Amino acid sequence: MALPTVLAEDAPHFLRAVGMLPVLAFLPALGLDWLLQPRGHRDMKDNPRIWNLAPLRLGGSRTLGLVVCTLALGMELWSGARAYFGAYARDPMTGYWFERGAVALGADINRFLGVGWSAAASPSMPVAGPEGRAYLDPLLWEDWPQVRFLVAAPERVTVGLEAGGTPCCEAKRMTGILGSLGQQGVPVAVFLWPYGEWTRAWALLPHPAEVTVIEGPLSQHDRDTEPFVTYIAFAAVRPGPVPPPQARLSGGVELLGAQVTPLEGGAVRVRLRWRATAPLDGDYTVFLHYRRDGQTIGQGDGPPAGGRYPTSIWQSGDIVNDDHVVPSVGSPQPGRDEIVFGLWNPQTGEYLSVLDEAGNPAGVEVRMPVP
Repeated sequence: MALPTVLAEDAPHFLRAVGMLPVLAFLPALGLDWLLQPRGHRDMKDNPRIWNLAPLRLGGSRTLGLVVCTLALGMELWSGARAYFGAYARDPMTGYWFERGAVALGADINRFLGVGWSAAASPSMPVAGPEGRAYLDPLLWEDWPQVRFLVAAPERVTVGLEAGGTPCCEAKRMTGILGSLGQQGVPVAVFLWPYGEWTRAWALLPHPAEVTVIEGPLSQHDRDTEPFVTYIAFAAVRPGPVPPPQARLSGGVELLGAQVTPLEGGAVRVRLRWRATAPLDGDYTVFLHYRRDGQTIGQGDGPPAGGRYPTSIWQSGDIVNDDHVVPSVGSPQPGRDEIVFGLWNPQTGEYLSVLDEAGNPAGVEVRMPVP
């Protein structure tokens, strides 16, 4: 039973060595059994050599042997549970071994479609319901066969943006199909391999729509030296009732809201909810400062949606959920913390002005307290 691990690609391969466990379990079991046997056991009478060892067995006391066995088993149970539910459960490699990325992909598809199991889905993934359609890069479908078993409504998932004919021709055909769906306002989610031509998703989304861009969790195969993002998802649903804007910016941008969420390790995620009222003529980026007692303690600058959905492709009526992570902030302190942010063009140095109620420029910063 040692041959499977000896012949494994990455020996020692303990998963392939499980066949040895039944035999190995006999060794500690024999020792525990020896401790529990009373002095003068008949088996010892038949073997003088073993009989001579009896006085050495914890003074011949069966009670003491029982105590030692209980402590040994208890310590093993405690240490095993601590290792399994502690360090092992928190180790990122554990998620990689159990295909966390593929599981999240299936759960995100189910959540968007509003069917099946979605406990591992990203909380940012919107729910489109029965009208939703999902489109999946064939690379994800072929490389992650687990997804085929997790998706609860495969009839509503189209696989093959590059299937059949040449990739470019098929991509154009799928763009035409999805474009017609977009004109009808059908909610669409496109799941793509993040290291390919993911910008093709832009032409597949309906307008106007509420757009959320999600990066899936990390994955790592046996031969990979570094983990990688499993997939990227572009989800577009019909905009709901639009609340009054909390700020208006020049160029045709409104701020519908901002939300601060604590993350592990002392970071916070700031979600800015933008709405375009007119097309923008450039690619603007967000400057975002996190202040405490008036002092900047962290920054989360970056283009909207991590650069996956730039302002130059926003269309009138689009709502964009824009997430920024600010590291090393700690727990938010209401009454002491505020976020200060705005939009500027790195190429021209131009800032979008914040407008007052009369529509006049009133600075370039939006200031909001952290609740």
